[in-house]
Amino acid sequence: LPLVWNRVTDHSPEGDQTENLFAAGDLNLMAGYQAMTLRSGRARHTLFVQAGAELPTGKYKADFVQAGLPPGFYPGSASIDPLAGIQYILSDSAWTAMFGASVKYSLPNADHLQEGLFWQAQTVVARSLGASGRWVPFAGLVAEHRNGYRKYDFLNEESAYSVAHGMAGMEYRGDRFSVGARFDHTIWQQYSTEETTNNGAYSVYVNWFF
Repeated sequence: LPLVWNRVTDHSPEGDQTENLFAAGDLNLMAGYQAMTLRSGRARHTLFVQAGAELPTGKYKADFVQAGLPPGFYPGSASIDPLAGIQYILSDSAWTAMFGASVKYSLPNADHLQEGLFWQAQTVVARSLGASGRWVPFAGLVAEHRNGYRKYDFLNEESAYSVAHGMAGMEYRGDRFSVGARFDHTIWQQYSTEETTNNGAYSVYVNWFF
């Protein structure tokens, strides 16, 4: 369950106005299947396919557009959204390279608002440190695109956007859990409204493996 802190600043002739939000996001439930595992010398090739749903646990307000807030400011969608993804992992005893893609299709919520189709592609390189290999620094690239949302039959094309991030972080891997932190720096962005810019993100996370 993500806890999200979003900060948006509106620059206007009357002065800057900043709005902050700290709230729970939508809960992702995913099931994965290891579709392939091959060994070639020291290298291991693994292919995972995933499917699941995003549940409406996050904070949501229907009037974010009227309030002048960008899409994604409120971390909830108030709808149950199907998810699917695929990951290819190339690894040896110390190095890991991951290439993945995922897609989310949003269903209309009770306010008849339907978020646009969202897809993400990423590549990450990681290196295990020390004899135990529990400390893992990583870096990579992430590309995202979201189509404009619909309300009833009206398509709001101004809510569409595309963003590319460079990211880096550190993770500690235990036997049944992992904890880490990462920073995403925006290297390219295209919003339908030129007034909107993405300033990147900081993330801290804990994963528990069942």
